[in-house]
Amino acid sequence: MTRQDAGGHGDRLFIALLFDEETKDRLCGAAEYLAAHMRGGHTTGRENLHLTLAFLGETERGAEVRGAMKEAEGPAFDYKIRGSGRFLRGDGSVFWAGIAAPEELYRLYGRLCAALAEHGFRPEERPFKPHLTLGREVVTDETFDPKEMEKLLPEKPLHAGKISLMKSERIAGKLTYTEIYSVSLEEKEG
Repeated sequence: MTRQDAGGHGDRLFIALLFDEETKDRLCGAAEYLAAHMRGGHTTGRENLHLTLAFLGETERGAEVRGAMKEAEGPAFDYKIRGSGRFLRGDGSVFWAGIAAPEELYRLYGRLCAALAEHGFRPEERPFKPHLTLGREVVTDETFDPKEMEKLLPEKPLHAGKISLMKSERIAGKLTYTEIYSVSLEEKEG
C-alpha cells in the first residue's frame, strides 16, 4: 500500500490482518504440500502468515501510523480464502492463496489508504490484490498440482475483527513479524 521513509531509519512496518490458529494449521498444510513439490525456494513460516493491507517500509513515524489506523476504523467482517496463484519473478515465483474479498475489505483498505495519505504516506501504485504469501523464490517440480494444494486451504469463513501493526526484523538470522499495535474493528450488535 505505501512505501515511505526509505533510507534505512526506523522500524520496518506493515499493517495486516492476522489469522487464528486453526486457519494457520490449514495454511501450513497447503505450504507443506507446496514444499514437498519444490526444487527451490522457501515457504512462509506459520508465525509469519498474514494478509498485508499496507506495507510502510522503514519509518520512524509509528505514532502517525497508529493514528491513521484509528482513523480507518470501521465494521468487522468475514471473508474467505479461495484459490491460489503465483507472481512470476526471475528468481522463482511467489506462490499465494487468494482472498474472496467482500466489499468491506476494500472499504477498509480505502479508509486506511486515505488516512495514511493524510499523514504523508504515499499510496502504493499497484492495485490492491488481497492474497497471502505461501512461498517465495519457489521453483516447483513437475508433480506440483495447484488444485491439490487448494484442497488444503481453509474452508470456513475467517473473521476480521482487528487490524495489526507489524514490525518486520531479523532475529538470530530468522525473519520475524511481531504485532506491536492493533485496532479493533466494530462488531455488529445482536
